[in-house]
Amino acid sequence: MYRVRLQATVYDERKALPGNIRQRMKSLIDSLAKEPRPYNSIELDLE
Repeated sequence: MYRVRLQATVYDERKALPGNIRQRMKSLIDSLAKEPRPYNSIELDLE
């Protein structure tokens, strides 16, 4: 299992979201710890 680390600003921004979206976001982030490369993921170009 992996550990997902988020910047502090993510928590602040998450508080502004509606409750159902907050829960979905938390669920998706938690799932990244179990499967860091889901089948439908794409590689990001960070340049």
